[in-house]
Amino acid sequence: MAEAAEETWVRAGDPHDQEQLLMAAGLAAGFTPRTAHAAVDWYAVAALVAHGFGIALVPRLAPVPREPKLVRVPLRDSPSPVRRLVARGPAGDTDARPFPAWPPGPLPANGS
Repeated sequence: MAEAAEETWVRAGDPHDQEQLLMAAGLAAGFTPRTAHAAVDWYAVAALVAHGFGIALVPRLAPVPREPKLVRVPLRDSPSPVRRLVARGPAGDTDARPFPAWPPGPLPANGS
């Protein structure tokens, strides 16, 4: 992530969580990401990146088009940004069942 300190960034996805992840990852790497564009739709984010408007922090499970100008590069710096998912059942549900682990195993490094 530190290697991208001088890059222009595209704020991607939901501004409530994705922007926080981008800022936290940048600060952990010692810089504040300089953003110039924003898009909520992952295909719009991919189009901005493919046309040279900046780079983006994109979750591995986010859909992006198969575009020759796009390359997914996994983060190597530590700590990597993480997202915590919380699930909750209906009130009064006494049939407590554990949720299955997701993803069911480690994702490949290239996100495919």
